[in-house]
Amino acid sequence: MLKWKRSELTFETASKLEWLETNGLGGYASGTVSGIRTRRYHGLLIASLQPPTRRTLLFADIDEQVSVDGQTHNLKPHLFRDGTVTGWTQPTEFSMDWCPKWRYELPNALIVKRVFMPHMSNTVVVRYFVRPSRPLTFLVRLFVAWRDHHWTMQPVVPFIVKMSSGCISIHPTSDSQPPICHFAHNGDNFRVEGNWWHNFWLPVETERGLDDVESLFCVGTIFKRFEAEGYLDIVASVEPHDVKVVPEFEAYEKRRREQIAAKANGRELLTILFRAADDYVALRSSTGTKTIIAGYPWFTDWGRDALIALPGLTLVTERFSVAREILLTFARYFSEGMVPNFFPESGEKPAYNTVDATLWFVIALYRYLRYTRDKTILNLLWARLCEILVYHLHGTRFGIHTDPDDGLLVWG
Repeated sequence: MLKWKRSELTFETASKLEWLETNGLGGYASGTVSGIRTRRYHGLLIASLQPPTRRTLLFADIDEQVSVDGQTHNLKPHLFRDGTVTGWTQPTEFSMDWCPKWRYELPNALIVKRVFMPHMSNTVVVRYFVRPSRPLTFLVRLFVAWRDHHWTMQPVVPFIVKMSSGCISIHPTSDSQPPICHFAHNGDNFRVEGNWWHNFWLPVETERGLDDVESLFCVGTIFKRFEAEGYLDIVASVEPHDVKVVPEFEAYEKRRREQIAAKANGRELLTILFRAADDYVALRSSTGTKTIIAGYPWFTDWGRDALIALPGLTLVTERFSVAREILLTFARYFSEGMVPNFFPESGEKPAYNTVDATLWFVIALYRYLRYTRDKTILNLLWARLCEILVYHLHGTRFGIHTDPDDGLLVWG
């Protein structure tokens, strides 16, 4: 388990350490350990509305305050364009257990925070365990956006906050339009605020030479008083959930991830790698099959990247059925002896803009056969393999063909 202690978590270091949660759909949550949002890609719910694409930032940020004995502790800071940093409480510990976990030891309370995404759902759970030695009040303020994860948010959308049956719904312009995001919580009460906060600074975007300031919409604040130990749970999703499902979500997701890690047979480094590998396997809705994400946060699935990564992500981790599914999916979209490199979001024909992805397909298939001895897949793909040979010998797209002088592939 990756773990950092208090002495290692200076504000500067904690603002550079980044964490990632994924949901098996291409959606994700990410941020820094300090809580500062330094990239446009940081947020608690970046939903994949057309898996694994159309990634949309919905639940952007939170503000956490603990009030006890007349003192207020700000757990999470914000950074503004003029350089102002709001209050911050240094974590006693941060770890990547089965999910990101922060531990705060305040003078009169222990607080443990977890963030996780239930598998195959555009949902995120923020769960706080609180053990007070004196009564305290916990306040959590919610911020939302509604933008492509590659953009920055400007205050042009007049969000409407609607409450009903214990659920908070965020509508883009009026409550007659479908909500973009739902919240549920087990706090004592909720105060609607409904205003914009401006000039959040994203310093990594400054380094990239891109827009580095955005505004976020403050939905409101959750209040919960603790006199004994207990939980404050918050669920954000593209669909409504009852907050009572949080323990079930947590138990299922923890068990699922432990089953993945069990294949590492207790070896710590392999446990970390096996869990990380799971982040990159996702569903592609247009094909109804699994695919491999080329990288977070920028990329979705690319044929070349998927086939290069397939052995490590699926064979070493013994996810053989996933490997087979991916190979058969790419084979289904063969054209002129080539596998696709990109599946457009719009439903258009796949793009075949790669010279060597087909060669990586053959290598991945070979390694799959070495691991599984699954000869049935050869019967299914033999015609495709012959097609690859013919087209690469005599020529296909982009002038790809075999040089008759040395037998090597050339293109262009």
